[in-house]
Amino acid sequence: MNKKVVLSVLSTTLVASVAASAFAAPKDGIYIGGNIKKYYSTDVLFEMTPQAKATYASELNAMASDFNNVVFVDYKGKGASIEELFTKGSKVALGEPLKKEDFADLYKVVNKDGSSTATEDARAKVDPTPTGDLNVESVSANNLKEVVVTFDKAVDADTAGDKAYYTFTANKLAVDKVTVSGKTVVLTLAAKAENQASYELNVDGIKGLVKTTKEVKFFDNTTPTVAAVAAIGPKQVKVTFSEPLSAKPSFSVNNGAIAVVADNFVEGTKEVILTLGAQPTASTNTVTVEGGADYASYKVEKVTKDFTVVADTTPPTVSVKKASAKQVVLEFSEDVQNVQDKNVVFYHTTKGHEGYKGTILGVDGKEVTISFVNPLPEGQFKIFVDYVVDNGTQISDLWGNKLPEQVITGTFAADTTPPTVTKVEAKTNTEIHVTFSETVNGADNKANFTLKGVTGNVIPLTKAEVVDAAKNIYKVVTTEPLNGGSYYLTVKGIEDASKNKLVEYTATVAVADTVPPNVKDLDPATPGTDAQLISPTKVKIAFTEPMDKASIENKNNYMFNGFNLDSKVTLTATDSNTAVVVDFTNVVGFNGFKNGDAISVGRVLDTAGNPKTEMQTKVNLPNSVSAPLFDKAEVTGKNTVKLYFKELIINAKADDFAVDNGEGYKAVNSISNDVVENKSVITLTTGNDLPTTAAGVKVKTVGEVDAKNQYGVAVALTDVPADDKIGPNWLKAETVDTNNNGKIDQFKLTFSEALYVASVQDSDFRIEGYTIAGVETKGEVVTIKVTELDIDDSDATPTVAVIGSVEDLKRNASGPFEPQKAIDGVSAPDKEAPVVTGVEAGKTYNTAVTPDSADKDIKTVVLKKDGKELAGYALKTPISENGSYELVVTDNAGNTTTVKFKVDIPAEDKKAPEIKTVTDDKVAVADAPKWEAPKATATDDVDGDISDKIAVTYSSEDAGSKVTDLASAQTHLGTAGNTVKVTYNVTDKAGNPATAVSATFTAI
Repeated sequence: MNKKVVLSVLSTTLVASVAASAFAAPKDGIYIGGNIKKYYSTDVLFEMTPQAKATYASELNAMASDFNNVVFVDYKGKGASIEELFTKGSKVALGEPLKKEDFADLYKVVNKDGSSTATEDARAKVDPTPTGDLNVESVSANNLKEVVVTFDKAVDADTAGDKAYYTFTANKLAVDKVTVSGKTVVLTLAAKAENQASYELNVDGIKGLVKTTKEVKFFDNTTPTVAAVAAIGPKQVKVTFSEPLSAKPSFSVNNGAIAVVADNFVEGTKEVILTLGAQPTASTNTVTVEGGADYASYKVEKVTKDFTVVADTTPPTVSVKKASAKQVVLEFSEDVQNVQDKNVVFYHTTKGHEGYKGTILGVDGKEVTISFVNPLPEGQFKIFVDYVVDNGTQISDLWGNKLPEQVITGTFAADTTPPTVTKVEAKTNTEIHVTFSETVNGADNKANFTLKGVTGNVIPLTKAEVVDAAKNIYKVVTTEPLNGGSYYLTVKGIEDASKNKLVEYTATVAVADTVPPNVKDLDPATPGTDAQLISPTKVKIAFTEPMDKASIENKNNYMFNGFNLDSKVTLTATDSNTAVVVDFTNVVGFNGFKNGDAISVGRVLDTAGNPKTEMQTKVNLPNSVSAPLFDKAEVTGKNTVKLYFKELIINAKADDFAVDNGEGYKAVNSISNDVVENKSVITLTTGNDLPTTAAGVKVKTVGEVDAKNQYGVAVALTDVPADDKIGPNWLKAETVDTNNNGKIDQFKLTFSEALYVASVQDSDFRIEGYTIAGVETKGEVVTIKVTELDIDDSDATPTVAVIGSVEDLKRNASGPFEPQKAIDGVSAPDKEAPVVTGVEAGKTYNTAVTPDSADKDIKTVVLKKDGKELAGYALKTPISENGSYELVVTDNAGNTTTVKFKVDIPAEDKKAPEIKTVTDDKVAVADAPKWEAPKATATDDVDGDISDKIAVTYSSEDAGSKVTDLASAQTHLGTAGNTVKVTYNVTDKAGNPATAVSATFTAI
């Protein structure tokens, strides 16, 4: 069992135990038995010192071979050994009662600093093992579509009602529906069984029941009968049969006196509702049934049954039958109608709130299943039956008795147990089946699975898909067939319906070897298949898998340039029989390989005896010694790079290598050389930190290199890029107040690189003193939304903990992390009202106005005209209609500015003013020097008397005259017979010009 996985399971599972326990014992936490005998409470596990955590981890490692002696207890008092959690799955294991023998006699109670000052007697606090555990008394089948399972006592309705817990050996039959009543369970099959055939029924997963297998023989030699007939409405009659029918019978009411206008028969039903054309008036009536057939092809014998019609005046009732996080099953007291009418609405928690509105998934008899987008609150919850229109269609029984609007209560215990992998099995050399403990999401996404070989190489997958949803079985499919041997499948990113995230799980998968071996190309950069020249007289030929030693060392399986190998040539299997060294050293006259030399490899065998497919494979031989075969480089830690070679490397030293962290090459501090499958994995430790994205990280060899392969050839690397195999680092947490009201409503967590969104869940975080309402991930930032407190917490810097793991975009995981104090990112509460410009309180404007504000946190703007709100008004919108206005501007902090003003813009003036006519006149020559043109008068409908605005011009049509103004006009009139024309013009304020008026004056 993978210790790392176990430690992660323990850490993550305990998150569910934070809630206050309602039980006296056993206390929640981890009980380590064996020779250790220590009890770690949930609170202690979350707040231990680093030294105490290290001790805890070492103790778990010490118990890795005996996880039956490590017991986990949740806050509800449910518990199981870690071994049981892995082998049975958490849903089954935690459903079984704890027993005294699960615990040691006394445990030392561990404090946060790792010390122990008290003891805990968990064994004494467990109820004695109950007698009379649940048993299956009998299994029978009286027809070909139903199986009756009888228990020795009433069963747990939730687990007994799950069809996934009933399976038939060899999957010959499948259960479609389960009906639970006391200690009897009726299974309805998806397809009929064969008559007189026997099957094995497995019952496993029901609370209190050990897995039970019973033989059930299907033998149907009886005709179906009419079990009951009842009036369920004024025009509805229900006919119940003794078993499911495959074909519909005929029905007649009162010998045909009342027509049957419709029925709801479907194949496989036991109940048929007849809709009549008229309401029976007699107290006693008859239904005649004939024909139809059961699944053994026996017909219903003709029979006439009486039924009485008694008016029902009692309205139906409804209650909660079953509830999960986002789904509720309601059960009515009788058959009802109109449940799915658009006038019928269901809510939970708050009536009328769209976020709590339900969607009907289906109606089955008297039951309706409703789903919700937002989950139910834990504990007691409310379901509201509401009607959109009071006088609209309502739920009623078939007699028309209406169900009134009402509130139904129920109890929901939130699922806090993460799903587990219960089985991993290779079905073929391209398919691996994975079984989960419960219904999960994400198991059909191949990105949530990683398959590796024993050397750590990643095996490409083509897809992941469901095999059997009812049994939670999925499969992953490989791109190429797998060679025989062991592989490692890692599963992560999976969650159940309650958003509980699967702890990363790795399983060893054994695959039978049916794949033929082949020769491996050791130089993919050149055409053809190439060997490795390890010395002037030796070549290494590699294979795709471990080979039969005798086969690859047999000279008869090789030819050199078309001829049999010289008798002096030796063949030696190497690299765990995945390669062979062909040595020409002792061949007389051999001076080395030339261009074009090749060795042909025949049908050598792998360890399973599979021969190579091709009769001969030509392998090209280099004419110069090859550098040691290198595979890849990976950044695996803050200061570590791993180099993977395809062969054994010896004498490697730190000064053989340099690492570039993106800022230039630097020397390596130290190295380690691990050998896996006779191939070296060299770990380089650097002094400079490496980016978690591996961006710009490169490796090269420097100077005189001591690192060589077993044939004495030095390693040669030039600017080799390193892949990203390191998870993200958590940099900081910062408080946020989005509405600037002095209360924290978000925490912004920044990581060293962009995160894979699906890897981040609410349950990955804890914040001291705050309730998490949701998370959002964008790039490297995780925004945690929290419920605002009722106090001013703008200066708070609570402790933030990342208790789960998060992944980068390449699915590299990190976490949990050490808790951090949040950085104070919240300013003091905003108490300053918005500043409104463009209008002033109390002013009246005779032109259009445009209110505005430079504040950036405006939340609402309300404008009223003459007391009535103008919907949709926004700042910067001109106001040009006359009226009395009230403008209310509110910022995010709730500060408000109110401005009252008026707009009174005069009506547009389009009428020209009028000038009163001035009459022509005569002027005596003697009076000319003092003459002035008579005054004219002008009026305007808007501006009034505008006589003072009249403009006067002077002119003369006399020959040679130069009259332009009053003075020249006076001079001109000094001669008898001369004339002067005076013209009067005026324009009102709106720019409308009057019609000009003229008068002519003649000198006499």
